[in-house]
Amino acid sequence: MNASLKQSLVKLSLRLLRSIFVVWVAMTLVFFAVLGVGDPATATLGPHARAEQVEAFRVRHGLDLPLWQQYGNFVSGMARLDLGSSWRDERTVGEVIAVRLPRTLVLMSLALFFEVLFGMLIGIATSLKRGSLFDSFAMGVAFLGVSTPSFFLGLVALHIFAARLRLFPVGGYGVDMLDHLRHALLPALVLAALGTATYARLLRSEMIEVLSRDHVRMAKAKGVRFRALVRDLGKAAAWAEQGVELAEGDLEDPEAVKRALTGVDRALLVMPNGEFQERTELAF
Repeated sequence: MNASLKQSLVKLSLRLLRSIFVVWVAMTLVFFAVLGVGDPATATLGPHARAEQVEAFRVRHGLDLPLWQQYGNFVSGMARLDLGSSWRDERTVGEVIAVRLPRTLVLMSLALFFEVLFGMLIGIATSLKRGSLFDSFAMGVAFLGVSTPSFFLGLVALHIFAARLRLFPVGGYGVDMLDHLRHALLPALVLAALGTATYARLLRSEMIEVLSRDHVRMAKAKGVRFRALVRDLGKAAAWAEQGVELAEGDLEDPEAVKRALTGVDRALLVMPNGEFQERTELAF
């Protein structure tokens, strides 16, 4: 085993130990935050529960044991991946997660799809209409999207689009796949607001930077089709932090190209006809 491999294994082991420590600290804080303050039995059953009901609940869930013993049972259960049972409906936590996880994945996937779709469309459109009324309006809306909390935006969306306009259901999950998507559409749009605004602002700034470069103006002057130009500019903006743009004439100096492409595995070249060409392997 060489020295570099040993060093990598040591770093990996240290990272793993740090991760385990962070998880343990988080588990401990959650445990004492839940059980160290107040009475979970009274909070779950309500203030009108009889004393015998409260006592039976404590015995059933081990809340009558000393706090240190409850903590030991909690840690040993987590080590065995035994998350215990829910206090509200008496089901195991694994069963509760199995029911809720697919719904969460559907909601997350829809929100991510809307973030990327609307963020790219707004970012490209505002960069091409820089300084226009549409640009000012879209960036103003994006600023509101970044600064507005999701829970507040969700309440406003429910009040307007669900309660008043009745375009979406107020709650629930539906009975089939299409109904699931219909119920998840409004929450997904609300969750996507922050990501959409962030993507739009970042892509707009990158597109404006690329649009102002000499080779882009040269491509416009040579009559490159608008759709092809926007497609390649979007690719160039996405590579802004990991790629390099070179004019083909620069390839005449191999040493200059090597210095420019140090640590870079792909480049975007401007050809004599003004078109863009991707290079993923460059021979020197």
